[in-house]
Amino acid sequence: MGKRERLAVEERRGVTFLDFGDMEIWDGADLCLLRDTLARLIQQKRRAIGIDMSHVMYVPSGFFGMLLDFRDKGATLYVDGVTGHVRNMLWFRQFFEPHDEDGRWLLRGEPKQVPAPPPLRPDRAGEWPQLERPPLPASPHNDRQTVPVD
Repeated sequence: MGKRERLAVEERRGVTFLDFGDMEIWDGADLCLLRDTLARLIQQKRRAIGIDMSHVMYVPSGFFGMLLDFRDKGATLYVDGVTGHVRNMLWFRQFFEPHDEDGRWLLRGEPKQVPAPPPLRPDRAGEWPQLERPPLPASPHNDRQTVPVD
């Protein structure tokens, strides 16, 4: 299956969502496919667009800049199901804010101030602390409908 077939475009609660399925690591080719699909959706006058990130552990460095470019072109951008790893990235903490209780996040226009985390240090016994991952929010997608993209 080619990458183009792996990118589903569907409606979720009034937002057009792009979903790579269970792909955990996105590469440059995935980013290009996302960019081209976002551009087509914006040409079709779709302004509320989301990206499902429920399986994503790593995104290329250009991902965030690309989202800001599309936001500057008038799109309202959301992400759903963001994993703890991505949620802890500095750019995510600066530019996204929770949108609803279902785990949807909204891309902001201006960065917010994010305090630096305290430095990790070993305890008196020389053991490094174990980091806890925050629980993932529920992300129900039971209202999915396929949307054709020209």
